[in-house]
This record gives sequence, structure tokens and C-alpha cells, in this order.
Amino acid sequence: MELSFFPQAVILLGLTAMVVYLCHKIKVPAITGFLLTGLLAGPHGFSLIHDLQSIDALAELGVIMLLFTIGLEFSPQRLKKIRKFFFVGGFLQISLTSVSVFLILAFAGFSKPVSLLYGFLVSLSSTAVAIKLLQDRNEENTPHGNMTVGILLFQDLAVVPMLIAIPILASTSGLLGNVLVPQFLLKIILLLAAIFLTAYLLPLLTGIIVRSRLRELFIIFTLFLCLSWAWLTYSLGFSLALGAFIAGVLISTSDWRFQMASDILPFKEVFNGIFFISVGMLLDLTFVWHNAGRVLINSFAVIALKTLILFLVAKILQYPARSALLVAFSIFQIGEFSFVLARVAKKYELLPENHFQIFISIAVITIFITPLFLKAAAHIVSSGNKNKAVGPAGQKPEKELKNHVVIAGFGLNGRNLARVLQETAIPFVVIELNLDTVRECRRKNVPVVMGDVSSSKILQQAGIERAKVFVSVTSDARTALGSIRLSRQINRELFIIVRTRYLSEIDELYRLGANLVIPEEFETSIEIFAQTLHRFHIPTNVIDNLIKIVRTERYAVLRGRSPQTPKWEKLSALLKAGTVETFQLPADSPLAGRNLHELDLRRRVHTTIVAVVRGNDSHPSPGADFVLQGEDIMVLTASHENMDKAFSLLGNDTGLDSSDDE
Repeated sequence: MELSFFPQAVILLGLTAMVVYLCHKIKVPAITGFLLTGLLAGPHGFSLIHDLQSIDALAELGVIMLLFTIGLEFSPQRLKKIRKFFFVGGFLQISLTSVSVFLILAFAGFSKPVSLLYGFLVSLSSTAVAIKLLQDRNEENTPHGNMTVGILLFQDLAVVPMLIAIPILASTSGLLGNVLVPQFLLKIILLLAAIFLTAYLLPLLTGIIVRSRLRELFIIFTLFLCLSWAWLTYSLGFSLALGAFIAGVLISTSDWRFQMASDILPFKEVFNGIFFISVGMLLDLTFVWHNAGRVLINSFAVIALKTLILFLVAKILQYPARSALLVAFSIFQIGEFSFVLARVAKKYELLPENHFQIFISIAVITIFITPLFLKAAAHIVSSGNKNKAVGPAGQKPEKELKNHVVIAGFGLNGRNLARVLQETAIPFVVIELNLDTVRECRRKNVPVVMGDVSSSKILQQAGIERAKVFVSVTSDARTALGSIRLSRQINRELFIIVRTRYLSEIDELYRLGANLVIPEEFETSIEIFAQTLHRFHIPTNVIDNLIKIVRTERYAVLRGRSPQTPKWEKLSALLKAGTVETFQLPADSPLAGRNLHELDLRRRVHTTIVAVVRGNDSHPSPGADFVLQGEDIMVLTASHENMDKAFSLLGNDTGLDSSDDE
């Protein structure tokens, strides 16, 4: 048995784990760690890996599965949420970037096919890097986060026509050749026929497999579907990645797409990592060193061009400068699909080796510095917000408000609060940055100021100095922090309520001036433990006191800090003490006709019957010979644990016969 690749695989995995861990510690994206691993292990590094053909084969699988999962995410529901950013923002960004690069390079003397290829390569950004940065900064659902995701999704889908275009660009005769036109049309017809056939058969096949309830079979079928379509498109002269994408799209509307995505995720992560490692192996540091000036100049040109175009697109979509800057600095880098296109272009000899090395160098540099640039942009935005508005100033409410409520953010929580305030005739004004939401507010006659709530000018337009309550329900954590600090500076008497998703922000929010911080996770926990305690017959007033103390102690007990206060100690005693409950016997209860001596709750479950209510008559301290009747209401006292046992005993349909004495 030939095991030459086995020790190399062990070395590669060990080195990858070490490098990615170090990148995580210094807060560098994992994709950079994969690239560095390839650089270290490859022929231009320490030459630890010699079987490059096996690495390339595994890398191809990574690209296939990456495109398959992108196809799975292509759902109408997701597009509906970000449709404007997807269709308008994504199209403008791809078009403007590709055309700009094409014109610049064509003017510099490059051929038209090569100029257009470079336009494709530069126009794409890294979904993996940008999404990870948004998640780390808790900004996925912010206005600039939604726009970033919309543009990235359009870019991911734009890869498909770009992959189709590369063989055409590489053709010496082009599409107008007498032979190429019929061949290309025939391939398209065969591809469409395969799509319709798969769309017809897929629900039947998937239904059979799901009904078998064999998870192994489901995983095998998912991989078969992904790889078979990749092989089909490759056989027709297209790329492997195109087939995988089509397979993902075909099942994106099925009920099983989430299970398929979950099953294939481990394979995707492993092979996708190997793909980036293989790209890192291609980077020649000697070449980069000898061409450092050229690489740096081109890197700066790419960053400047993409940042300018992204900023312009955001402004066209009527985004304020703050959001436009954050969008631009999130996705100015070269993307992972650019590597895919570059490798395909190299096979078709559209990209010479020296140009390929320069491109790889630029891509690695732009990916590596993205977190640094985004952090600097956020700092610039925060500094600017301290003194002036960054977004467009909205219109003031029709009348000057006083003792009103200012609501920052008009998502689900903001809408619900506004609805209640309208019903109770309490004046309020909304501050919102999203243009579509502002237009919706104005259509519904909701008083709104458009702008960045972390701007003192916008807050003053909303009358924060005359407001009674400020409620922050924005999804942008950094914006919330800034708005609280400014609101407290402007109005010392203001009552500030803040919703937060993250536990780490509670102390900081209180320090900045919040009066009440409502963490979503803890409020969910409170509802859960309240309902649980009710099931154990803890009195409602005790539970209410517990909730009140948890909130006034700033959720200390839920944060792992046991509060040593008199209130808490008294409440702990109440929780451990006894309780009083009532239990009504059903009309057909088997206990009807038996006396309390036979029932003997005190001996069985240490529970005392202090009274029995029958109709309008009360029988306090009933004796042992008191006979129970259907629909009697018994007043019981016991510890919480014993009360639960008593309810279980009294609710037993077979009476006392099946209950063992305790």
C-alpha cells in the first residue's frame, strides 16, 4: 500500500491547526491562517508538501462544496430582505468595478480579454472575511451590515457567469467562430435539459430517501447530487464549480435544504481550508520580494478603487457617510472566488505566471489588512460622531415635543413600543437610519428623524433635551453605546432604557448612563425560570419578587455573581419555605366518598388540609372523618417539594390504590 501522502497530510493538518490558532489569538481571519500555512508548507516555503497534485484535487472539492452551499443559500426569503442591496448595490458594484479596471488596463495596453478578466478578479470580495468581521463586531443586522451581505451575495452569484465567460475570453476566435457558436448552444441546451430533468426527479428521490430515515443515505445522496452535477458541467466544457452551484440552487427551495447544508458543512470547511492552503502554496516569496514595489502599488490601487466605488454605491443608495465608509472598508479586499477564477484563467493561459503571482500577492495583502482598516474606519466614524452628524439630517417632527419618548431603531421592538405609545396617546419620535424604514414611517404618519442616533445633532433634532424617556432598541451595539453617552450628556434627567443582545455590554451601558438595561438572553431566562417555578407551586408573589430583585441587581445572579444582599437572603428563605395551594377534585374523582383519614395526606406526603370549600360553604380544619365529594376545593399547605407530590397523588385517576405509602 502506498502511503507517501499520509505523513504529509499529518504534517499539513498539524501545521494548519497551529497557524490558524495563532491567527485566532491575534484576531486575524482564518482564511489568512490557511494562506500562511500554504506559504510555509509549499514549494516556496519549507517544502514540507511534495504531492501537490493531491492537494489540488482536494482543493477542487473545496471549491465545489463552497459553490454548492452558496446555491443552497439562494432562497427567495433571503433575497426579499436584502433585495435592494442585492439587485441595485451588487449590480452597481460589480459593473462599476469591472468596467473601471477594464478601461484602465485597456488604456495601459492590455488585451481586451485580459483586461476584462482582471475586472472580474478585482470586483469580487471575500465573503468569508467580511461576514466574520461583521459577526465579531455584532453588526450583521445593522444597515451597513445588510448592505454588505447583499453586495456579497450578488458577487457570489456573479461568479457563475464569470466562470462561463473565461473559456470564451480564452478562445482565439471568440463566440463568433463558425464552430464555437453551434457547440456552445448545444451545451446550453443540454444543460437546461438536465436542469429540468433534475428539478422533476429531485422531489421524488429526496422523498424516498427521507422516508428511509437513514442519515447515512441522506449524506451520501447530498454528496452524490453535488459531485454528479459538478462532473456533468465539467463534461460539457464548463467548470466543476458551476455544476455544484446549480445543484445547490435546485434544492434551495426544498424543505430539506437546511439538513443538506448541515450534513455537508464539515466537508466544506475541511476542503475549503485546503483550497486556501493550496493558494498559499502558489505564492512565491522570492518573486514578491523582487517585485515588492509593483505589488504594493497595485495593492494600494485596488484598495483605493474599490473603496471609492463602494462608497459611491452606498451614497447612490442614499446611505449616510458613516455607513458608506463602513461598507467600503469591509469589502475592499480581493475575494476567495477571485482565486477560483484566477486558477481557471491560468489553466486557459489567460493569466501568465508572473501576473498570477502579483495577483495572489495583492489578494493576500488586501485580505490581511482588512481588519486593520475596518477598525480604523470605525474609530474615525466614532470620533466624528462626537461633534457632528454623519448621516443626512432628517426632518424635525411637526411640533416641538416635550416629555416625550425617543425611540432609537424601528425594528420589531421599536414598532411594538410605538404601537403601544400611540394607543396610550404618549408622544414619541423615532430615530432611524434605514431610508426604506423612514419612508415607511412617513407613510404611516409615524414621527421620525432620519440619521445616526449616535450623533448629537440628530439627537437634538429628536428633542432629546426635552424628552422624558430614551429607548434604544437598535441592533448596532456600537451606535447604542455612543447614543447613550451623548443622551446622558445632553439631558441629565432622562430615563434611558437599552436593549442589548450581549452580556458583555451590560456594565458598560450602565457606566455610560443607562437606567435600565434589558439583555434579551436574560429576559428569556427569566421567563423560563418563572414558568418552571410555577410548575413547582412557588407562590406568584414570591416569583415576582425574585424577578424584581434579579433585575434591580442588574442580573448579577444570572451572570454568575451571587448577590449577598438582605433582600436576596430573605427571598432565598421564602423559596425554601412552605406554600399554600388549592386543589379542586374532579366531579368523577375516585377520591369522592372517602374520608380524610383514608386519604392521610399528612403521613403520605407531609401535606396538611387546612380547609375544604364546598359550594358556598367553608369547612376549616376538617376532621379525619370528613368525607370528600366531587368538586370539593381543598386548601393545602406544605413545602414546595411535598406540595408537588400531593398534587400528583390527588390527580391520580386510580385514587390511592396505586400510591405507595411513604
